[in-house]
Amino acid sequence: MDWNNDGYDDILVGDRNGYINFFERNSNGTLQSGVKLVSNGTVIDVGTSSAPDFVDWDNDGDLDMIVGNDPTAPVRVYMNTGTASAYQFSGYTSFVAGGSTPSIRYSMPTIFDMNGDGLFDVVMGASDKKFHYYENTGTLGNPSFAADSPLEYQSGGQMYTESYCSRPEVAHWDEDGLPDIISGAAGSDDYVYYYMALPGVSTEESSYGIIAPSALFLSENPVSSNLSISINLGEASAASFTIYTMDGRVALLHTTGELNPGHNTVTIPSNLPNGTYMLYCAVGNRELTERFVVVR
Repeated sequence: MDWNNDGYDDILVGDRNGYINFFERNSNGTLQSGVKLVSNGTVIDVGTSSAPDFVDWDNDGDLDMIVGNDPTAPVRVYMNTGTASAYQFSGYTSFVAGGSTPSIRYSMPTIFDMNGDGLFDVVMGASDKKFHYYENTGTLGNPSFAADSPLEYQSGGQMYTESYCSRPEVAHWDEDGLPDIISGAAGSDDYVYYYMALPGVSTEESSYGIIAPSALFLSENPVSSNLSISINLGEASAASFTIYTMDGRVALLHTTGELNPGHNTVTIPSNLPNGTYMLYCAVGNRELTERFVVVR
């Protein structure tokens, strides 16, 4: 993002201390040392875990800022009263949706036109793992947001990440013109989630549906008894599991009946000896793998 309108992409990022840090890009591609954004001459401090995003909120030709945070304090909106080349913030207002101020812990807003109506909407990650969707029902330059309507999978059920604190970014990831979602999380699963939008799911024009990420998790690794597997599915499907030794021999086979869309837990009885194994799962037209260790 070109924060100071000089033709070079800069970096603006929050931090755990609640500040917004600006790293200006030089003409040779290097970055200057970070400086903290200010409002009314005072460094902006939203508490902890600041999470900013930027958009021309009032359609006046410069970038404004929305900032999430860790506590349940309101999400803040800072209007840029300066210019596209030299920002100036003079206080903030609270983000309002459906006539009230959402109270979301670990809020992380991201801006994107989700329904193709030419107005930016807000999708917000949170500690509850969901993706809170606020549709912009206002006008260009005068946004107004409907009440929270968490995003759902194509086949029903609210989308969420395996670990707490969804951290979404919306983009046309597969270049099909539909809003896909990439999300991290603050837990210990070390996964990045990809939610792919599909056309024609609802009756609204330019609408989309979301399918669950292809993701496979072992509830325990190293494994000391039976295998407990959490698997995300975008649609109902049976699954087959094959466990291989590290030299390629089949150690165990397991199949399931039809699993539900979204999150499922599968338990595989096992008396595998100590060692390292590869778990292979075939579900629908997708293949998922995970390496694990047995220690008894």
